[in-house]
Amino acid sequence: MDRNSDTKPKNFRSAIDELERNTDRNGTDFRARLEEELSKIKDTLSKLEPHIDDIKTKVTDEFHTTKDKVEKEVQKNPWAAIGLVALVCFILGAIFSPRKGRD
Repeated sequence: MDRNSDTKPKNFRSAIDELERNTDRNGTDFRARLEEELSKIKDTLSKLEPHIDDIKTKVTDEFHTTKDKVEKEVQKNPWAAIGLVALVCFILGAIFSPRKGRD
């Protein structure tokens, strides 16, 4: 199957196969194209890094806010929290318990 140079491969394996088909005897074309793709990946990751840091900060802040809210609710009504934990454990036990007589 002949691919146009503008056509993107469907997965990593097909990309490697395409590179190997286009490689000359000593592999310089394969290495050059692989280094070019690696450079593109590094550039993309470096552009994404500030966004990832921003998302990490937002998630951390939201986690702490939610944790504080849950702690306040548990302090207000500890028996409700104990009952909720017991209910969750009961449901998980019912779901994952071995069933006798069923195969």
